[in-house]
Amino acid sequence: MSTNCNKNTAPRNGTNRLNRLPKALDASFVAIDERSKASLYQFCESLAAYINHYYYDGIEKDTDWKGVFNINEVKEDGTSEPHLALFDSFLDLYAIAQKDLNQFTGKHLDYFFETVLGFEKKAAEPDKVYLIVELAKHISQYILNDKTEFKAGKNSKKQEQFYKLLSSFSFSHAQVVSLKSILVDQTEKTKIYASPIANSGNGNGGELANQDGSWDTFGNTDRSKAHIGFAISSPLFRMAEGKRKITLTFSYRAPYLAAPVIKPENFKASITAEKGWIAVDITAVSFTTTSVLEIVLLADESKPKLVDYSQKLHLEDFRTDFPILKIEILSSPNIYTSLNFAAIDSLAIKTDVQGVKNLFVQNSLGKLDAAKPMEIFGPIPSVGANFYIGSNEVFQHDLSSLKLNFEYLGLPTVPFVTYYELYTNLANASNGRDATKYVNNSDFKAEVSFLLHRNWINATSAEVALFSAADTDAPNEKFTADLNIPDTFDADYKTKVNDAYNLETERGYLKLKFTKGTFGQADYQLVFSTAVIGKTTVPKLPNPPYLPLIQNLTIDYSCTATINLSVAGDVKSTYDNRIHRFYFIEPFGLAEAHPFTHGSVSLLPAKSNEGELYIGLSDAVVPQNLSLLLQVSEGSANPDFDKAIVTWAYLQHNIWKEFKNIEILREQTNGLLTTGIFTLNIPKTINIDNTLLPTGLLWLRASVISNAAAVCDIISIIAQASEAQFAVYDDIVPEKIAIEAGVIAKLKEPDSAVKKVVQPYGSFDGKAIESGNEYYLRVSEILRHKRRSITLWDYEHLILAQFPNVYTAKCINHTFYNGNVGSYNSLSPGQVTIIAVPDISISNAPNPLQPKVSKNTLEQIKTYLAKTNSVFAKLNIQNPIFEEIKLHFHLKLRDGYEENIYLPKLKTQLKSLLAPWTSNAATQMEFGGKIEKSTIIYQLEKLDYVDYITCVKMYLFRPVGLEDISTKDLETAETATAASILTAYPEHSIININDIPGINNPDCECADCNDNAITDSKFIPINECGCN
Repeated sequence: MSTNCNKNTAPRNGTNRLNRLPKALDASFVAIDERSKASLYQFCESLAAYINHYYYDGIEKDTDWKGVFNINEVKEDGTSEPHLALFDSFLDLYAIAQKDLNQFTGKHLDYFFETVLGFEKKAAEPDKVYLIVELAKHISQYILNDKTEFKAGKNSKKQEQFYKLLSSFSFSHAQVVSLKSILVDQTEKTKIYASPIANSGNGNGGELANQDGSWDTFGNTDRSKAHIGFAISSPLFRMAEGKRKITLTFSYRAPYLAAPVIKPENFKASITAEKGWIAVDITAVSFTTTSVLEIVLLADESKPKLVDYSQKLHLEDFRTDFPILKIEILSSPNIYTSLNFAAIDSLAIKTDVQGVKNLFVQNSLGKLDAAKPMEIFGPIPSVGANFYIGSNEVFQHDLSSLKLNFEYLGLPTVPFVTYYELYTNLANASNGRDATKYVNNSDFKAEVSFLLHRNWINATSAEVALFSAADTDAPNEKFTADLNIPDTFDADYKTKVNDAYNLETERGYLKLKFTKGTFGQADYQLVFSTAVIGKTTVPKLPNPPYLPLIQNLTIDYSCTATINLSVAGDVKSTYDNRIHRFYFIEPFGLAEAHPFTHGSVSLLPAKSNEGELYIGLSDAVVPQNLSLLLQVSEGSANPDFDKAIVTWAYLQHNIWKEFKNIEILREQTNGLLTTGIFTLNIPKTINIDNTLLPTGLLWLRASVISNAAAVCDIISIIAQASEAQFAVYDDIVPEKIAIEAGVIAKLKEPDSAVKKVVQPYGSFDGKAIESGNEYYLRVSEILRHKRRSITLWDYEHLILAQFPNVYTAKCINHTFYNGNVGSYNSLSPGQVTIIAVPDISISNAPNPLQPKVSKNTLEQIKTYLAKTNSVFAKLNIQNPIFEEIKLHFHLKLRDGYEENIYLPKLKTQLKSLLAPWTSNAATQMEFGGKIEKSTIIYQLEKLDYVDYITCVKMYLFRPVGLEDISTKDLETAETATAASILTAYPEHSIININDIPGINNPDCECADCNDNAITDSKFIPINECGCN
């Protein structure tokens, strides 16, 4: 019993253009008189043998006429015998009648097809051309109607030719002056490949490598990487000195589902400083709860002063007067989804600064120098004396905490009660005070107040102790006090602080008012004199009064602010009153993000599109209709991807607004798959003052969410485009199906509004009148399939007739294949699978080893066949399945042939052997083919520079879904399906025998492989290999 192999048992190659025309339809297939001139000579010579030649008397036979017609005696130089020259001339004249006679077949076909059946030949189709119109300077916008004609030179009859606009077009001065693009890795969205100059070879202005001048529409993965991130502008970052710590706390609207893994090295932070951007360290990044992200940054004392953003200094386009912290996300797996899992409700900013030294200081007597020791309350400190501390940096903020630090100089080494012991005994005795003490450490107090709107405001618990040590200890030389901030003290980022306090000073100062305690300056003379007078022995003298002298005055402070990014509440009010701002960092610019303008705000800019192309327009006056010519490299789209949906948008106040359907007036590119004109109605709301992309230009965007490789490469994008067609008149018809670029340069009727007309490319879509063989083929096919697809032949010939870019069509009956190789089933009744192979001579195959028809064409084929197909047959239109052959072998070149020259040559010839269409576009691709390893060996060893090859292994790589035999060394490589074609693997493993280590015997180069045989021009038995 036979075995069911589930395989289509009708191997065939389908139909290609070379075998499409039956020989019987050729007008020269049957000739009434097929004889050539040589045949006629031979005929006459043979006939002459039967005709007698008589003497001059005409009675007696001499011989025959055979010798008269010897063709070998006919000379081209005109010296033939007269009778031969005369006969030869007769034959030339006869050839004219013979040629007319032999047209009988063609005339009969014409009569039958045209007269009897009534099929008319297709008329010529006039060609079309794209024209660019430049207006005169004094005209801002202008319309040319569909009657406008352009000069196209003269034809062979010296007649003027013209091209006429196909419709009315509006023109202006808008020009495409900038093209940028990004390609986003959708599996890791922080991998963004940016092309600042998209229309170049490397995205940065490099020379274009493609012969047609095309460039990748959205770039590719060899372009430089751009970082995305976020930035924050805030006056809280005005931190000039000291140890500066920034804590950012992001509150997400929803908790994360799984704990993200993020590290400080995933980020790069920089901030505006006095000489430009400087890097700051990120010391910690963590989720403190499931919905709160905290980032901690540190700028130590060595970092320069952090200053307000300056466009001139910092070279970017932020619109703010405050310092900017910028954090970019470095490429790392899952980092994007770890940070952008939900929208942000708020951002809390906290700054902690330690060691602010640049302070304005003065006491009641005047200004002091903070760099030197200072008499804090003057030379004779008394209750009511004041010490003022001012700072532009510190007191502009709404402070959360404030700490005052300084050091006392010359403090007593004993408690004040001990130091002033004599003061206690004598001064108190004289003035009636408590005799138990003069002063303790804790007796010294000062009142703290803040200047606000020229008024001094006390904080709650405003009094502070000037000395912190216990009364029984020596006073501490280090003074540190956490000061309470008045509730009414708020931020003011506009008022500048004077370097000296006076009655006109608005704010910016802290005051210490000496309120309690005495340092004894007023009592010292009395105490001293009392101790000396009346003493006969050396008296015990009182210590001189301590004069409070301080140094190393610093302030520590912290402040907080919150950026509300919630969509709840009055978002317009929060937008209008905002001080602190949140920005998205994009590849070519930045944009402020706020719920009022963006709705929900995420931590990072949304990157839902895989590819984006930005088109910058200059000199545009809006509103206007803009026509762009998008010249693409047709066929360069990757056919393995589904058709990409191209969306067009314009940039308005840093927000991309999609064009409405009503605003897209003309779209001829079919989603950037074919060359055509794209006309947009650009609204008046578009603006040039954007920061997301360079300012000063209007920006358009073409984007695709996925399948970026499914659009064609672009050659050029030119504004002010129009389309014209050859103007056919009764006496003027097109003589050529196309004209070269640059032929058209003038209007038929001059117009002062038009400065110049440019024809950048040749014309297209022109067709000559249908020729005889084309006509016979078309009619005969119609007569056979009757515009219905029933048989395999019908499907294939219908496709080839309608789609000139398809070279081969193969119909596979009862087979299901939807593009997924794993779904291939050759026993599917009701399913019809058609495999289309492109004409690579007229297409730009991205992968020459696996040429494929574009998805656009496959869709058009399916749509076309749906009109002719049976309702009971389900169509599947797909590209071939390519199975790749990879070879591994050792190579010995003949002496004198250099490896660096002939090894690449061998690889090229091997590619031509396994994929012959790469060297000859007319080669038929064989479906369901197979090849023997021995055949490959034989063909390679025939090459004159190859001595021999050995250790040959052949592997076959099939697409996922078919049986994997890639590890097997095959003797025969055979396709697995009827839709499969064998092709070459991109790279083969070819090892020069001379490069194999450990081989010293020149006759034993095969020692490292199992098949220990050397293949040469003669067969060498294994036992004679010399390796045994």
